[in-house]
Amino acid sequence: MAPETRSIALGNFNSIASFMGIITMLLFGEYEKIIFKRNYCLFITYIIFSTLIGIVGFAAHAGPQEGAAMDAGQAASLGVVQRYQALEDSGCALHLEAARSSQHWIAVADRSPNFGFTSACWWIRFNLDNSGPQPAQVTVDLGTPLQDFVDWHVLDRSDGRLLTSVHSGDRRDFNFRYQQSLTLALPLAMAAGQQLAVYARLASFDGFQEPLALAVRSSDAFSLAKSREQLLTGMYFGCLLAFCIYSIFLFISTKENIHITYAAFLLLLSLTTFIYYGASTGILHSINADFNNALLPFFFSLCMFFFFIFARTYLKIPDQPPNILIETYNVIITLLLLISPLSFLLGYAIAYAANATLVLCNILILLLLTIRLCWKKNMNAIFLFIAFFPLGTSLSLKLLSLDNFITVQHLIENNFYLAESTIFSVVALSFSIAHSMKIMRLAMEKARSRELESTIALQDNELKLLHLSRVTLAGELSGAIAHELSQPLTSILSNAQAAEFMIRNRHFNESAQLAITRDIIDQAKLAATVIAKIRKLLYPGKRSTDRIRVNDVLASARLFLQHDLTLKNIRLTEYGDHALHVSGDLVQIQQVMINLLANAIEAVKDLPDERKCVYLSVRAYLGKYALFTISDTGVGLPPDQHDRIFDAFFTTKEGGMGLGLNICKKIIVAHYGEIWARSSYPFGSIIEFTLPTDE
Repeated sequence: MAPETRSIALGNFNSIASFMGIITMLLFGEYEKIIFKRNYCLFITYIIFSTLIGIVGFAAHAGPQEGAAMDAGQAASLGVVQRYQALEDSGCALHLEAARSSQHWIAVADRSPNFGFTSACWWIRFNLDNSGPQPAQVTVDLGTPLQDFVDWHVLDRSDGRLLTSVHSGDRRDFNFRYQQSLTLALPLAMAAGQQLAVYARLASFDGFQEPLALAVRSSDAFSLAKSREQLLTGMYFGCLLAFCIYSIFLFISTKENIHITYAAFLLLLSLTTFIYYGASTGILHSINADFNNALLPFFFSLCMFFFFIFARTYLKIPDQPPNILIETYNVIITLLLLISPLSFLLGYAIAYAANATLVLCNILILLLLTIRLCWKKNMNAIFLFIAFFPLGTSLSLKLLSLDNFITVQHLIENNFYLAESTIFSVVALSFSIAHSMKIMRLAMEKARSRELESTIALQDNELKLLHLSRVTLAGELSGAIAHELSQPLTSILSNAQAAEFMIRNRHFNESAQLAITRDIIDQAKLAATVIAKIRKLLYPGKRSTDRIRVNDVLASARLFLQHDLTLKNIRLTEYGDHALHVSGDLVQIQQVMINLLANAIEAVKDLPDERKCVYLSVRAYLGKYALFTISDTGVGLPPDQHDRIFDAFFTTKEGGMGLGLNICKKIIVAHYGEIWARSSYPFGSIIEFTLPTDE
């Protein structure tokens, strides 16, 4: 099977794996209850399927490549160069002639060049023939744009002549690059029967050699492959940016920080990939090569920082009991943030090594934490595991291959596989976030429903409490109520007895009997009025808002308190503008007024007669309020109790419940007013409250 055929086949495997992963995500989203209540078959199936796809994919590139000779005249023999010779130049002092004549060349087969972290320069050479009868246009491609210094030397093997030399690389001017923004490539025109020897000298600026996917393709196949890669890259960036914008809109609409964190991760992932694939080198190289090379570890560090923050929030790790894994995870996140600006000082190689170490450690920790949560049937953890498994695996193998710790031919030869797994992870994570938002929205709706029910119950209980307070107050004022009813009832009785006497003695006096009848009617109406007011005060009812005359409120208060005032010889002095109108519930405002005046009467009842004074005033306040002031000449309150007297169950009266003033405050606040207490000079206390006017 030709290399191109194997790449296509592997790409199909990757596509199938991604498709099956997304289907699995959807099934988890729709049938999570069935999975948790019945079995784990779907989850286990996904793991087994992903593992088999990985085995098949890597096995596709495990064997030796067919066609050891690179022959431009036979398209089937072209592809990834895996039979070549390599020479280590420890001092980076060899020139072409010295390298050609060196006896230290070693033959390499079945793997792409991967030197990792090294201070040496490396030479690579391979033979390229054209056995066909026609000229051939081929392109030698390094497969990466991230090589500091690359020197191409092409010789004619028949006579040893040097045909061309090209000096390129990230730290040189782009005086020659076949496709400037993609890879370091060398186009060659070969005559029929020509035999070439291609030498490439690879030198590092700071001790790091990027793994190569060295390949030779016909120029048409190369252009087609790069065009296809550009299309896929454009779709890749489009997908990342689309989900980034979508996450930003979600953040604006929900104000949930997890969405802006995810959007930052996607944006930084786009920038990191943009630089990794060489799209930024042509833009920034002419300014500063060191700055351009430091951008990659800088953005990569920030990208992984935001991803780990996102995963930390998504899995609710801060809510879990702290342990060594979580603490280490948090420390590494902090180190990734701190090391990101140091990329410009440490150099590309050191920054990349530090980032790779930190990221690999946190990927392992995140995997352990996620597996533990999956075992506890945490749906977010299952979603994250499914979504991140392909990308985490690919990224880990890629980072391990950077320092040649492990050589994964598939990732070296097919760099775009990392982008494919990234797309799958982004789409899957977006599905998982959408699922979490759905669950959160349902929970919020249930919470709002419970809150509404609680509010209704609270309002009902509050109305019952107000009613109970009024009943208690009416009981305390029973003497005043009896007195108010005794007057009309006594008058009715006297008039009825007089009428009976006149009838018995046949003293018929029409005018006198008419007067008696009218007086009985008037007194009965007066008694009915008193009873109606008492019933209105005691009736539970519902809160209403009406236009109320202040004078009506004061008249009702006087009706209930006049008996106590007369019995205890207390003077009530009223002044102010009683013609004002306020907005509110008449019964509840009456309750407040009666309660406050009753407290003032209680405060002065045992004082000498000359100090038994209660004052009541009403006046306009701030243009839109009525200010009620009730003051007495009692012993007053300590300053530290001015605010406490409105707290529930706080009382200064022996045997008191401490609810009266608290209920008064609730009523005033519900009417959009305020109530407060202060001391009166030289003695006594003052309580004031405001109500909105309705003029």
